[in-house]
Amino acid sequence: MSHFRGRDTLGIMKLRMMMILALMVACSEARVIVISVDGLRPDAITKLGPELVPNFYRLREEGAFTDNARTDFDYSETLPNHASMITGRPVSGECGHGLVVNFGGITTNLHVDGYKASMFDVAHDHGFSTALIAGKGKFAAFSGSYDEVKGAPDLVGVDNGRDKLDFFQANSTDPLSVSSFIGGLRALRWDLTMLHLRGPDIAGHSADWSLDLASPYLLSVRSMDGFLGEVFELIDSTPWLGGSTYLIVTSDHGGTAGTYTHLDAEIQTNYTIPFFVWGPGVKEGGDLYEINPGFVDPARSRPGFNSPSQPIRNGMVGNLALQLMDLPPIPGSCLNLAQQFRVNDAPDFQMLYPGLSLESDDNGNGLANFADYLLGADPLGVDRPDLLPAMDGPLLVLNLRNNVSDVGPFVEISANGQTWGPLLDGATFLRKEARETRDGVRLTLKVPALLPRILLRQVMEPVR
Repeated sequence: MSHFRGRDTLGIMKLRMMMILALMVACSEARVIVISVDGLRPDAITKLGPELVPNFYRLREEGAFTDNARTDFDYSETLPNHASMITGRPVSGECGHGLVVNFGGITTNLHVDGYKASMFDVAHDHGFSTALIAGKGKFAAFSGSYDEVKGAPDLVGVDNGRDKLDFFQANSTDPLSVSSFIGGLRALRWDLTMLHLRGPDIAGHSADWSLDLASPYLLSVRSMDGFLGEVFELIDSTPWLGGSTYLIVTSDHGGTAGTYTHLDAEIQTNYTIPFFVWGPGVKEGGDLYEINPGFVDPARSRPGFNSPSQPIRNGMVGNLALQLMDLPPIPGSCLNLAQQFRVNDAPDFQMLYPGLSLESDDNGNGLANFADYLLGADPLGVDRPDLLPAMDGPLLVLNLRNNVSDVGPFVEISANGQTWGPLLDGATFLRKEARETRDGVRLTLKVPALLPRILLRQVMEPVR
């Protein structure tokens, strides 16, 4: 199937907005490679250290990461967790994808109780090419669920067909999988790829998840580092990949020394996994929990999906990959649905508009520059609120002055910068208090850090 690459460009705006776009990690030519290392314990990496696994440490030093991400709450098994990664859903519950078995193949159907869209759907339907290369035959469940028969119709732009995967390969050894990935990416230039490596899981099941330096498990993790090095070499040596490629590296589960399985989702070493993001604009050496205050490091605990303090989970991979490609979230998903997951520190006003006074009114609309910025307007007069970055966290008190006596400010809210709606009183995600003053309206907003990407804008309308 042929795909075309088409995007809106910023034209002459591109240079001036380059800093904003970099901080928002929006890149019109971005490619994303998701690498899932089956059965990878984060403490296996720290046990081996930078001399023995230098490429995992390159992820840590040049990218943002956490050693304390979580699997699905109820399942610490391969197929259910990979289904979460690609669909942005937990396994169970109202939003769950429902694939609870850890076996299957081409006849296994994710859509028994309704279609479950995936990250491959969104990328494919927007004209981008996709690939899935996996070490286990059970991954054929995804090929069978998103083929030319079971895949959903493409209703976005040009019809690219129902088959959401342009390339699929499963049940290969890790060396063959990596070879296929490298050769395929070079030749076909896939935009969104998932590469599954099975080695640590095979070693854990056969010899346990021991962290002894000479254990088969740690020897397998060292071999994974070598494969990761091949991926880095491909990116570093290929001009059209360098500077525009993101790596998301995580796992489906860990494992416990002295055991040969990982089925118990209540065991800490089973549900604790690493999560790395590497690529242009990603904070070097960044702690993903510090960058994302809306997610809370769970320490040794296992928060459920109803907990007010949510950890970073592998199920966020799908919407993060699309976010990095500047694509919308997966329909029906609920993990990182707002695509609010940051890979760098939030930009502030002075970073975006260096040299502009917070108090000045450069576009002459009666609002101070900072008020314009907070309300989604550009202090320099460019009417592109969708290009402005997220509004973040603390209590904000804005004094909005009416431009003329017969109009008043009306505030609208957006999660994506394109679809706007009224800022409603009593909204569960935002506390708002507004009162009229002699000079205009005093607006007090409390925005939780859980929603760092929302935008506000002021609309002037006649006073009734």
